[in-house]
Amino acid sequence: MNRREFVRRAAAGGLLLAVAAVGLLELTETIRSEEASRPSGLQSPPTATQRAGAPPGYLYLVPQSTVSNEPFEYFVHPTFGESILINFQNEWRAFSATCTHEPCTVQFPGNKIYCPCHGATFDPTTGAVLSGPPPRPLPEYSVQVLDGSIYVSEQATN
Repeated sequence: MNRREFVRRAAAGGLLLAVAAVGLLELTETIRSEEASRPSGLQSPPTATQRAGAPPGYLYLVPQSTVSNEPFEYFVHPTFGESILINFQNEWRAFSATCTHEPCTVQFPGNKIYCPCHGATFDPTTGAVLSGPPPRPLPEYSVQVLDGSIYVSEQATN
C-alpha cells in the first residue's frame, strides 16, 4: 500500500467514525426526548410478573393502592413490552403503549389515548383507532383486580 492509498483509507475510516458518532448522539437524544415527553407516573415502571395466587393466564402488576389516584400508569409487559394501564370511568384497562402506526409511546391525557408523534387517537375502552394513520387498534390485555392487586392477562385479547 502506498502513501496515497493509506491516507485515503485513513480519511474514509475517520469519516465513518464521525458518522457513527453523530448517529449515536442522535439516537441518544431521541431516547431522551421520548422519555422527557412521556407523562410521569411511578418513578420506574413496574413489570408484570408471574406470582403465586394469580388467576390462571394472568400476571401480577401492582397493588391497586399504588395507582388508585392515577388516571394511568406505564408498565412493562414481559411479552409485549412497554404498556399502559388506564383507569377510565372507574374501570381498569390495559393496552400496549406502542402506537400501531410507528414505534411511538402513546399517552393518556384523560379522554382518549393519544400518540404525540402523528396525532393519532385511540378509544380508551377498546383501543380502537379513532383518528389518524394507525392501521389497527392497540393490543389490549384483560385486567382483573383481586384482593387489592391488579393483574393483566399474559396474552393480548385482540
